[in-house]
Amino acid sequence: MSAISRQAKGLVVVTGANGFIAGHVILSLLSSGYAVRGTVRSLERCQHLQSVESPLHPYLLQGFFSLTEVTDLTDLTSPTEVAAAFADATAVAHLAQPVSFNTDAEYVVGTAVRGTQTALEAAAQIKSVKSFVLMSSISAVRMLVSNPAPPGHVITADEWDDADLKVKALQAEGKPLPGPLVYAASKAAGERALWEFVKLNKPGFATTAINPVFVAGPSAVPPRTATDISGTTKFIFDLLAGKDLPPPERLVGYGAYVDVRDVARLVSFAIGHSEVADGHRFLAVSSWVHPQGVVDVLRKAYPDRHHIIQEGTPGEGYINGFGFPHSAPKFDTATAVKASGEGWIPFEDTILAAAQAYKGLL
Repeated sequence: MSAISRQAKGLVVVTGANGFIAGHVILSLLSSGYAVRGTVRSLERCQHLQSVESPLHPYLLQGFFSLTEVTDLTDLTSPTEVAAAFADATAVAHLAQPVSFNTDAEYVVGTAVRGTQTALEAAAQIKSVKSFVLMSSISAVRMLVSNPAPPGHVITADEWDDADLKVKALQAEGKPLPGPLVYAASKAAGERALWEFVKLNKPGFATTAINPVFVAGPSAVPPRTATDISGTTKFIFDLLAGKDLPPPERLVGYGAYVDVRDVARLVSFAIGHSEVADGHRFLAVSSWVHPQGVVDVLRKAYPDRHHIIQEGTPGEGYINGFGFPHSAPKFDTATAVKASGEGWIPFEDTILAAAQAYKGLL
């Protein structure tokens, strides 16, 4: 057994360790007393995670954090190779999921499914694994762009988006595939692979899916440039920098959001309380966001930037506190809140934390 796995709570493997959400998941797990081994496709491209500026560096020096290279998590012919990266693990948090609007469904959907299957098969080879958490998406429940919910409809964890079925139907008819539909299909098919594996194989570990909406907030590991900021939260930086409010057709900056730290907390909770989280899909949703509300918060917090941050039409287009308007769908997050015993970070705090984290890049 390696030295890193001797910590009291055990070792958690986090795939896709260089991702926006993954950084917070790793920090949450480390602060909760776990050791963490992160997998990345290229160690050379992820040196910033181990640099002295990284909040992960002290854990690296103490032997509680490490990175290992797994070049292809989708290779179903070699789950043993992936299992070597999972050796001695108490739990696996599978976050290495494709984020692509590529219209090549065979590639995008296939990558999501094979990645989940390989991670599950590898985890099943490790007898010490007690929990497997999949980072899924609200798109596996309902793709709000291509499959909007009626006003007032309450979206629950019992729903499944049928984007993967629609993709197959369009392929059979020889029709073009919209990128957002392929993306949603990859999320639905990738998560279905989890539950199908559980049904067929009955593994000896608990399984949980986390289904967040758009995710925003500060990066756990400071981005080196503005282009390194995650796409779903970069609009906050852009507005702080003085860019125009994005139009509704841009989608990012509008609609249902959740703080990245809440998503990470749910992953950590599912691992630490696997007997409670087993078999659940945790919907992670806190707020209904409009860019006008974001600039209103930023202009109040940064009066010295009034001449830079766009004013827009103060107070219009959103509900105070970033609540859900009548025309918006509702989300049943009671399972996640009840299980974890915690609510959601207010989106105003999300905005301010993101601005604080990124303002040095202005």
